[in-house]
This record gives sequence, structure tokens and C-alpha cells, in this order.
Amino acid sequence: MPPDLAGQLWLRTSWMRKGVLAGLGKVDAGFKGTLTFMAVNLSQTELAVPVGERFVQLVFETLHSSASLTYEQRSGNYQNQEGITLAPVQKSDV
Repeated sequence: MPPDLAGQLWLRTSWMRKGVLAGLGKVDAGFKGTLTFMAVNLSQTELAVPVGERFVQLVFETLHSSASLTYEQRSGNYQNQEGITLAPVQKSDV
């Protein structure tokens, strides 16, 4: 994501109507890598998500100026990730 662009991941409403609940988020200016999210089927019906099916959408937000700190400069924990990258286990979590 360029330093003057951010985004939001949104679940497509067609999946909401089927009973899907998703944890989505913001895509920070400067982020590079695989976008990840979680979703759960709350309906009583089994659902399949075919490969290539539109499930979420990315809504771009043009910033009035470049971000003062891009994702990489702020934390960058998941910068350039490929595939799903789980959060590291903290000693207090064990």
C-alpha cells in the first residue's frame, strides 16, 4: 500500500446474508504482504467458499497527505508476510 493510501476489508453482504461473521480490519498505509482475516459460519447450513469466489472487498481510502508513520515504520510485525502468519506466543501466554 502506498504511503498516501489506506484501506478497509469488508465482508461482501451476500455472505453476511448467509450467516457469515468476519473479523476484518484496516490496511495501513505502507503495508506489504498477505492480507488475513477470520470468518465463521453462524448459520445452520454448511457453506462452501469456492476458490476464486468474491468473499471480501478492499475499500481504498485516499489520504490527504502521506502517513506520518507507515505500517513498516510503526511496527511492521507482519510486513512482507506470505500466507497466514500467526502472532508469536508471548511467555505470559504459555
